[in-house]
Amino acid sequence: MNGLFTAIVELSTDEEMPQPAFDIYLAFDDGEYHRPGDSEHIQPSERYTRPLLKDLDSAQ
Repeated sequence: MNGLFTAIVELSTDEEMPQPAFDIYLAFDDGEYHRPGDSEHIQPSERYTRPLLKDLDSAQ
């Protein structure tokens, strides 16, 4: 996702990042780490990324 983010930024240096690309990037970014209070058994990608991606898909 970081490589995709870099490519998108390079394409849109004079404009806002296109949607839904930025929201997708943020969804993957949210799933990269545990939050304080998360159980060690929690998979951040499942808890944080997947619901955000489903919401984006529903909005389309």
